Amino acid sequence: MRFKLENGIPREMISCHMGRVEGYMIEGQIPAADIRRLLQERPDAFGFSIPGTP
Repeated sequence: MRFKLENGIPREMISCHMGRVEGYMIEGQIPAADIRRLLQERPDAFGFSIPGTP
């Protein structure tokens, strides 16, 4: 939990799994297709989150 908070994940967006992929923070059970799209499009964003997944 501390690692997530220290890396900028807001408490209300914290979920079960976390990863850092090419500079983006990935939080929750994000489908692989959505991660590939994120990496292809490279939006000006901090990351991707699906909060509250078990």
